[in-house]
Formats: sequence, C-alpha cells, structure tokens
Amino acid sequence: MTSGKMKWTQHKLRQTGYPLVEWLFVAKQAGKSFGILRDGSWVIETADGLAGLQDNALIFAYPLLNTTKMDIHEGITVATHGITELSVATFPMKEVIIHAIKRGGYWAQRAFEWLPELDLEISEIKMLVSAIESIENNKQGTTQNLRHQARKQRILLTSRLTNMTPE
Repeated sequence: MTSGKMKWTQHKLRQTGYPLVEWLFVAKQAGKSFGILRDGSWVIETADGLAGLQDNALIFAYPLLNTTKMDIHEGITVATHGITELSVATFPMKEVIIHAIKRGGYWAQRAFEWLPELDLEISEIKMLVSAIESIENNKQGTTQNLRHQARKQRILLTSRLTNMTPE
C-alpha cells in the first residue's frame, strides 16, 4: 500500500446524491484510492465518486485480498499516523473477506487464505459456513478446485465453532 499526502480535499459522495464531502486520501492499492471521511469512516474512490466501505461497495476493495495483512496494516498505520482531529475506524478487512466469500468465485478463493487470521464471532462463523456450503454445492458455476477449497474451509470453520461453543 502506498501512502498518500496528509491533505483534506473535497470529493463527491456517490451514495447520497453526490454532495461534496471532505476526505483524506490515505493509500493506493491495486489502482484503488482509499481514504477517510471527517467522521472517521473509510471510503474508496470510484469513477462515480467516493463509496463508503460497506455493503455493495466492499467489492471495490477485493483487490486487497491479493496483498498481505502486514502490507495493509503498515500502509494504514503510516498514512494515518498523526491524525488527531478524528477517530479513525478500523479498516473493514473482515467485512471485505466475508463479502467476497458470500459472492463466491475467484475472490472467495483469495478470501479463504485470510480466514485463519480472522477473529470471528459465532454468528459470523455460522454465516460463513452457510455461504461456503453454497460454494461447495454449486457444481455449475464453480470449479472443482474451489469446491474442494470450500469444503476444507467449511471443515476448519466448523471445528472452530465446535471449540467456541460451550457444552
């Protein structure tokens, strides 16, 4: 992740009728510019304006799955060091990973590599197991390799869930 200059600029926000908002460019990864709004929430620059990193806009952050957790952490730490006028929300990498797995395909395969590092709650594990079962059972639109990886991840997550659930 390459760090940006610490300068607030104005840009349109695509989700709310394109008003101008102030944002701070933080980093560029895989050709995408990431930044922070004044309220501390993370955004990504798209052709239509800034998109908050939640819900459907998480798809724009999928290229981060091709990098490492350390690269992301270092880039964000360096870029946000010294920002005292706002409380920076934690970068939503867990949400990006979960979203990619729910969508399936190539990005789900990349997201599987991140699963062991995630601190997941019971409800998140159950939701992921369900999404992964969908990948396993989709013989028409999914490669055999991805289905086998999904099975392996489902078994690992189920084991984690068993270890977390009190008897």
